[in-house]
Amino acid sequence: NLDPTASASSDNVQELGNILLDPAQTLWDRYSAMFKLRNINTDASIKALAQGLYCEDSALFRHEVAYVLGQAQSPVAIKELKDRLALPSENSMVRHECAEALGAIATNECTSLLQEYVKDKEVHLFVHCKVRFIPFQRVVRESCEVALDMADYENSDELQYAKVTA
Repeated sequence: NLDPTASASSDNVQELGNILLDPAQTLWDRYSAMFKLRNINTDASIKALAQGLYCEDSALFRHEVAYVLGQAQSPVAIKELKDRLALPSENSMVRHECAEALGAIATNECTSLLQEYVKDKEVHLFVHCKVRFIPFQRVVRESCEVALDMADYENSDELQYAKVTA
């Protein structure tokens, strides 16, 4: 799995966190900081990385942060992932990736949370879209279904995520 940028050379978590959160930095530098924080993989670096979920300048950026948090599989990021998943106004692409990250982390807390989203077949949330209202998209619920499958795998003795039959 190759990252789209090289990871930053610095090992200073505070410095990397500042770069990650600064919209004045180039996306290259922000992504480099993101991957380095994941690679350091300490509680402090994961907390710094998780703060990227609150960067309101780009849904695509928040999506990538959630994806990288899923790669790290650290329970330290559960609160921030949960916050964004629960936010009805958040871009569904970001919520999808938060759900999958929680599935990869696969703690009992994550599983319980994801099950709540799957149970709610009658989602009555509405998102204001210019002149009209559109119903809440199924993507979040379906992402939670996939994430629960991922959590089952993470908690199993299986060697492969998907079984291939002839």
